[in-house]
Amino acid sequence: MSERDLIAHLTGETPGETAVRLAQTTQQRRLGVLADWLQRDWNLNEAAWIIAGVCPELSHGPCTSQAGGWYVLPGLQYPSDAESLFGFDRDMEVIINRLQSTLAKVAHEGTMTPRDVILLAIKKNVCPPWLSAAKGDKECSKYLPPAVFESGGPDARTAFRVAQKKRRNEQYEASDLTMLIRGAGRQAFDRLKNQGFADFRKRNGTINIALVARSLLDGIEAAQVDPKLWPDERTLRNYINVWLADADLKK
Repeated sequence: MSERDLIAHLTGETPGETAVRLAQTTQQRRLGVLADWLQRDWNLNEAAWIIAGVCPELSHGPCTSQAGGWYVLPGLQYPSDAESLFGFDRDMEVIINRLQSTLAKVAHEGTMTPRDVILLAIKKNVCPPWLSAAKGDKECSKYLPPAVFESGGPDARTAFRVAQKKRRNEQYEASDLTMLIRGAGRQAFDRLKNQGFADFRKRNGTINIALVARSLLDGIEAAQVDPKLWPDERTLRNYINVWLADADLKK
């Protein structure tokens, strides 16, 4: 019995009713986190994370090698399968880095009020994914700039953001780094897989992801490509996890 079915059994709800209630509870909890942030000033790093739609205090994000370490705010859909988690992890890092660069060009030094940051983001055609939910929440709406409630406001920019993200993904798919990993990196991975990862297992028999990643780096270096294009070990680990999942192999 799944956790959701067990809760439904104990409460007398149908699984569907339990799912709706849990989703509503999660949404209210995330709105509470957002409301807390909207009441205090942000530094540049915090501003980039929050505008991207994730909580900087409750997220692991780039600080961990595990995909799925992000605490998403309302408006972001959290993926569940391994490959989507890797894609989400990659996209969030790209978005946050770009937001930091964008805000650094127009923001004041030190901390900024949430209202100022939101208006700066909108001016740069960036609409926080949580803005619509915040506008409809009694507590969060108190701390938003009045301009976001005007007709034809930031929500009208959604189509622009979707197109922008599509272009970013297309650029990433065609990047030299991606082609290198999927080329020389994947070839090195397949060689190890065909050997059953014989020399790349821990004492308990599970695959040592760190050793595999280093071996892939060696294979990429042997391809004599520009060192500037070499991926970092963390990126390779994410690819390895996806490839292992696709091959239905246990770590």
